[in-house]
Amino acid sequence: MDYDFTHDIYGAFRAEFSMGHEALGYWLTYELRSRQTVIAELRVIIDELQQHQRMDYLLEGSEYNLILTRDEAVVRAHA
Repeated sequence: MDYDFTHDIYGAFRAEFSMGHEALGYWLTYELRSRQTVIAELRVIIDELQQHQRMDYLLEGSEYNLILTRDEAVVRAHA
């Protein structure tokens, strides 16, 4: 999987991923952005998943959902 993290001409964060992983780049760029509280919450959730305190987690976004399990992360479009 190839990826590139950059900033656009306005200084906004941008993530681009190779074919087959484009949804992850879109989710990082437009759904997550720089939402520090959500980022902090996700770090706690990931720790809980790794420590087997939680089975899975669903974060619903406006266009995409993030589904986390102990083994994988999936970004899935609503459509």
